[in-house]
Amino acid sequence: MQHFVNDKFKIDIFLDTNILVDYVLGTKPILNHSINYLNNKRSVRLRSSHYVEFELTEVLKICFFGHSVLGHYPDKKEKLYIKNHNWDTNGLDYTQKMQEVSTIVNEKMSMLDSTFNRLFDDHVLHENLIVPTCNFILQSKVSREDCMVTISSVFPTNDDRLQYVALFSNDSQLCSAITGNKETINSVLSQEGLKTPVILNAKKLYYNSGKIQLNISDNEYDNETIEKFWDNMILELVKKKNIDAYIGSTYKFGKPNTVSGKCIYFNLQNTNTLNDANSILFFTNDAEETISIRVKTKKGNLEFWNGGHPVSLPNDNANDLRYSFRPFDDMLDSDEFEKLREPNNLVFYLNE
Repeated sequence: MQHFVNDKFKIDIFLDTNILVDYVLGTKPILNHSINYLNNKRSVRLRSSHYVEFELTEVLKICFFGHSVLGHYPDKKEKLYIKNHNWDTNGLDYTQKMQEVSTIVNEKMSMLDSTFNRLFDDHVLHENLIVPTCNFILQSKVSREDCMVTISSVFPTNDDRLQYVALFSNDSQLCSAITGNKETINSVLSQEGLKTPVILNAKKLYYNSGKIQLNISDNEYDNETIEKFWDNMILELVKKKNIDAYIGSTYKFGKPNTVSGKCIYFNLQNTNTLNDANSILFFTNDAEETISIRVKTKKGNLEFWNGGHPVSLPNDNANDLRYSFRPFDDMLDSDEFEKLREPNNLVFYLNE
């Protein structure tokens, strides 16, 4: 089986400065496991920006300087003390530790470059960032730094605007400021043709319509729980990103070596109509693959059934919510067929 994810169904996750600081310091193992897991998902593109790269360099500088002179990473109060005392603490000036700190920070930045493909390179500092960032500052209570992080997450270059980005942050103040002032922020960003990023708060990560919440800044979860959580989170984000094309999800039915066992089953959600389409796409429940199937082929059209009878498309019978079809021979390999017979694969219309 050839694993592939259609570009429209990939999720861009933008890493805030504080997430990368925690990743580099390694103080939150569950967060690190999350980032590494997402980095290996075919359906996810991890992103950040040049602005975050600059912020990260300074934060790592103070963290490693503080660790060198205090014996531990400085807390918020200690960082403020270091800055307010001209980078002199415990009788040691930064210049005395500059070479040591510079070496380790550069090593950590190189580690990020080698671990993540083009993490910073696609979101450059460009002139068109200025106006929306200034407007964001003026029309909200968000700090200038967080305003720049937010704008740079959805506005990578002068000519590029990302329409669906999940901003992953450990800063509860930033997360609350954006989620609590959506109308204002949407208005500011829309003036530049930008969409407000979806917020993923590391301390309050929700999925399943808010029924399940995790704080991955804590270390109370095992790896299997975290991986399953992220798979479900990706499925939810993919559905929201492509909501206009969303049909429903697969369910399990039929026994092997029977007629019913040779069919694929799915139910409708958020609609009572199964529309006519050239192709449908399945986003697999492990968030690793998209599998598309042509409804209209040279052999003829796939036949859809409901409740034991064939239906013509579009079908808007409000009682017809569950459908099945039998793929033509050679349409799917055996692994793909078995995967699509599993429950909870997402189903979408595909415009080809």
